[in-house]
Formats: sequence, C-alpha cells, structure tokens
Amino acid sequence: MSFITYDSFHPFYANKYKLVQQISEIQIKTEIDLYLLARDKCFDLINFINDNINICLCDTEKKLLNKIKWKLPSQYDLLDVFWYYNKKVVYINLQYTTFSKTSLNKNCRIAILINFREVIALLHKINSHIINTLKSIKYKELNEIFISAFKLWIEVAQKKISISINRLAKREVLGKL
Repeated sequence: MSFITYDSFHPFYANKYKLVQQISEIQIKTEIDLYLLARDKCFDLINFINDNINICLCDTEKKLLNKIKWKLPSQYDLLDVFWYYNKKVVYINLQYTTFSKTSLNKNCRIAILINFREVIALLHKINSHIINTLKSIKYKELNEIFISAFKLWIEVAQKKISISINRLAKREVLGKL
C-alpha cells in the first residue's frame, strides 16, 4: 500500500516539472508570475486592437499579432498548481529554465523574449497608423502598461538569458540556433 503526498508524482512528471520549495525555485516562480502579467497585458492590448481599431493598412500586422499571441505560453504551460489539504503546491515547468537549441521549445525564456520582441515591433508599425481619437488614447495607455510589464519581466529574466546578441539575431532570422 502506498500513500500519495504532495511531493510524489508520476516519473514522467518529474522530468518536466520541479516542486517550488527552495529560494531558487521561488525566484523562478516570481519570474514566471511577472511574465504572466506581461502576457495578460499583451493579450489585453491585442484584444483591444482587434475589437476597436479598424485600420485596413494594419490588417497584416493584426493577423501577425494574433498568430504570435498564441505562441506565448500560458500559466498552464509553465506552472502546475494544486491544493494538498490546505496547502498550495506549485510546480514549475523545467522547460522555462532550459535553454533550447531548437525552436520547438516555446516555453523557454528565449522563445518568449523573441515573441515579445516581435509583438513590440508590430505594435510600433501599428502606432504610426493610429489617429488621435479616444480609442487611440486607450490604446496608448494599454500599450504603456504592456511595455512596463514587459520591462519588469525582462529585467529579471535577462539575468538568466546567457546568449549573445549575434546568436539571438540568428535565431530571429532563421528560427533556430
């Protein structure tokens, strides 16, 4: 007879997730929370663009934004949270902390960074087409909130990304390192 505890899990699960219990895992959990905040603000902005800004010149950019937003991993891709009696148990996805030489790991910091940079570049293109209206004021406010949230995440994540600018640029162009 075996008992299941909050730190026991299937072996497959052990290779993909790590229990948050030490300072280093808590720091990674905090970093993921900052990323999720930036992702939520990014989605708010893209949804606002889809619902309120009707610019024919930006249809290509809008389509690309919608395609890229689904490349950004969700909370369920990065964290597994459950309750064990009255205790909240959190596991972090090890893919987030793992450097991947292929473009298949969409959950790693570098892939997230590249996708966020692509979103920001597309937003810069859209900025030039938005005329001063009430909708543009709300758009600019949402854009500033997103950029601030992105900067919070990148300030923490940048310390963990140890990749040269040349290799990062090569990945942006070729899709892999």
